Amino acid sequence: MDSAEGIESVPTETPKIPVTGSWTRTPTPQAFRAIPLGAGLARFVSDDGVVVLSAVEWVEGHTGLIVPHYHVSVSHRNQVASTDVMMAVRHDFQMEDAEEDNHGHGIVRHLWREVHGDPKECHCKNEAPPTVDGEREWRP
Repeated sequence: MDSAEGIESVPTETPKIPVTGSWTRTPTPQAFRAIPLGAGLARFVSDDGVVVLSAVEWVEGHTGLIVPHYHVSVSHRNQVASTDVMMAVRHDFQMEDAEEDNHGHGIVRHLWREVHGDPKECHCKNEAPPTVDGEREWRP
């Protein structure tokens, strides 16, 4: 790690992939291909219409350093995924201990977990009260 810049070396981890369930890997939409991601982007669709985008992204960790995080984004039939769907995705993608952290209004629910280290709650949850839209909670 280059402590002067606070950035670890480029991650060799790959995005989370489903280890159980009925998922098909599909091409990533063109609009998402330009997003700068640490280790690419994978798109999966379940037989019942759940769409997951999975990536390893560089974001600020709880120590203030920029570190790689697994990021799994979930929607269901162009709507907000239910708690039951989220529980299944957490299991299928081995993200049971990931934090759900959504910023801004929308239909996608986001799971985050540092690639290395224990799960921790995002500092933003102490800084802004949540807005609740059905089963989705978000902050600005």
